[in-house]
Amino acid sequence: MVWAVASLLVLLQCSPDAFALLAWDRLSITDGQYWRLFSSALAHYDWQHLLINLALALPPALWLADKQPHALWQLYLLSTVSLGIYLLFCRPDMDVFAGMSGYVMALWTYVLLQYRQHHDIIAIILLLLMLKVVAEAAGFQAGWHDQHSYLVLWEAHAAGMSAACLLFCRT
Repeated sequence: MVWAVASLLVLLQCSPDAFALLAWDRLSITDGQYWRLFSSALAHYDWQHLLINLALALPPALWLADKQPHALWQLYLLSTVSLGIYLLFCRPDMDVFAGMSGYVMALWTYVLLQYRQHHDIIAIILLLLMLKVVAEAAGFQAGWHDQHSYLVLWEAHAAGMSAACLLFCRT
């Protein structure tokens, strides 16, 4: 299933219309295109954006597909919909957003939470991930995309971590 979704993402990137149809777009959502609240993770600005997200998502996604496949979709929906709603109501300056870095953060956080009591280094890694999000929120950006002039959206990373924590505490 993970490889099928990865293949779908590659096919979508090949389509010139996919971004316009799937990206989070404020005007389109307010016009009734509500699928964009969860489809923005399927759209990417360019190949580099997609390949980086895929490279980071595959290890935890493959682990979850084997151990807890239901968590893949639960994390996807929790992280993307919560971010989409947040952007709609709390970021009026945001017009368009695409990418799955929030989902990637949700995958890694959830997998790491599974092992937090078995290895001390896991707790340190989780703490570092939280500090990364706090630093991004404070204005320290780890990435900048020259072609599209967008900053890494720290809210996506926070939504992903929050989704993972909610799902972990629920199970």
